[in-house]
Amino acid sequence: MTGIAVLVLLPALISGSACSGQLLRLSPAIGDTIDVVERERFGLFPLTEGFQYACFEQDSAGGNIVAVVVTNRKDSSPVRYGISTSQLERIRYLVDHHDEVCALAVNDEYTALSVRRLWEQVELSVATSSGVAVPAPRTSVLSAGRMRCALPGAAAGSCIGGMVASQVSAERLSSGYYEHCLGLPMSADYVVYPFGFLAVYAGITSLGTAAGYYAGKQSEPRVSLPGAGTKWRNSLTTIGTIAGLVAGYFAAAKAYQTLYGRETEFGARYLNGGWAVGVASILTGVTTTLSFSVAFYSLGKRIDESRPPAVTR
Repeated sequence: MTGIAVLVLLPALISGSACSGQLLRLSPAIGDTIDVVERERFGLFPLTEGFQYACFEQDSAGGNIVAVVVTNRKDSSPVRYGISTSQLERIRYLVDHHDEVCALAVNDEYTALSVRRLWEQVELSVATSSGVAVPAPRTSVLSAGRMRCALPGAAAGSCIGGMVASQVSAERLSSGYYEHCLGLPMSADYVVYPFGFLAVYAGITSLGTAAGYYAGKQSEPRVSLPGAGTKWRNSLTTIGTIAGLVAGYFAAAKAYQTLYGRETEFGARYLNGGWAVGVASILTGVTTTLSFSVAFYSLGKRIDESRPPAVTR
């Protein structure tokens, strides 16, 4: 009876020396320590050879998360992998929905690839990182959450920047007037100081982009659930791109024709520096188009991930 108790308590005793921080429990189905049986049952750390047990710990400040993996390889210290919050949530999802994910992976290449890439990221340097803490992968600076907010910020900054630049870097030489014989409005004449115009435009556009990027960083989704379909995001991205092209074309045309709203009645004719307004107008159109595409993609992604995986039995 004593021998059985020692065997049962051994992983916990060993983990006490290998894990020095606050232990994190993945799921009610698994205790603080992941043993060989649980590893095989839930497909955890599949790339680690000689697996004995593992645990997840968090430092006392509640910040860094580390996966500590102990193997039976001779002269091998516990391997410590830095784990991001997103990766931890994805691993928890794999445990809590193991049967559904396995069924999906059999018929859905996207699901199998998603799971495989997750473990490749976690165990990337398993052959050389014995005893070395591996930093958690950083979120891409162009991740979906940040792009979703940065692009609208760029589009808004582009419009505001063009409006401000048209006031401080363009001079109106003559007023528009109506040609009485045809009843058509004629354009007002403007001289644009191109480098000043572009400097003001770029500065305000950059501020809008940075504000949107920061907002997207703060609202970054914690986890992308494996097994989510792509039907809605693909369809809505196509619709959003088409709508964005139309909106972007009209935004660019209107910005150029009216000097960003400064000439609302007659339109503007550029005697000098019109190319600078053209460059800014094109960028306004491009950011408008991309904003539509990313917004519709994000909407489709939310719909895909809100639907339960269709398990094939």
